[in-house]
Amino acid sequence: MATAEPHPGGISRQNRRMVISMVKPMNTDRSQSAGIAGPDPSWHLLYRIGGISAWIFVAMIVAGIVIAVATPQPPTEGGAATLSYIGAHRTLYIVY
Repeated sequence: MATAEPHPGGISRQNRRMVISMVKPMNTDRSQSAGIAGPDPSWHLLYRIGGISAWIFVAMIVAGIVIAVATPQPPTEGGAATLSYIGAHRTLYIVY
């Protein structure tokens, strides 16, 4: 009686054929558009709010970069210099 010789990959040819016959490609019996779910229409308002919030976030980041580049930097040392800067640029100091 002949025994199946092992394949160089470690699986005998007979077992390899059995494994290949057991594996079936997915979605072969359906059309391409069947079973594809889109976004839930009941969440339309939430998607809209999220998109608007993302654009507001981007605008605020850009505004912060513009303010940081276009305005004088606050002093990092000396209490009197910091207080005089705050007095001269009150709104800017609160925003910055």
